Amino acid sequence: MKNRLEHKGYFGSVEYSADDDILHGRILNISDIVTYEGQSIVDLKENFTQAVEGYLRMCVELNQEPDRPASGRFLVRIPPELHRDAQIKAAQENSSLNDIMTKALVTFLRDGHTA
Repeated sequence: MKNRLEHKGYFGSVEYSADDDILHGRILNISDIVTYEGQSIVDLKENFTQAVEGYLRMCVELNQEPDRPASGRFLVRIPPELHRDAQIKAAQENSSLNDIMTKALVTFLRDGHTA
C-alpha cells in the first residue's frame, strides 16, 4: 500500500485527521505549500489533481517557473578514491560519469540493496 498520489510528476501525501474527520494532504518535495482535502478517497484524489492543475495555472499567471519535485541533479560526496575509480570505469566503457552513476543507481533501486 502506498500513501501518496501522483499527477503530472507531482506527488501528494495522504493523511487523516481524526480531530476533523477529514482526509488531507500536500504536494510533496516542492518549496511552495499546496494543500488539499476531501471527505473520501475519491474526493481527495480529485482535489489533489485540481490542486496540481491550479498550482501550474497560478505559476503561468504569475509568469514564474513551477517548482518541480526533482531537478535531475544532486550532489553526492564520496571518497576521492571511489570518484577516481568511477571515472576510470566510465573511461573504460567509453561512457560518462553521469551514465555510470545513473546505471549504478538504477541497479541499486531495482535490486533493493541497502547501503
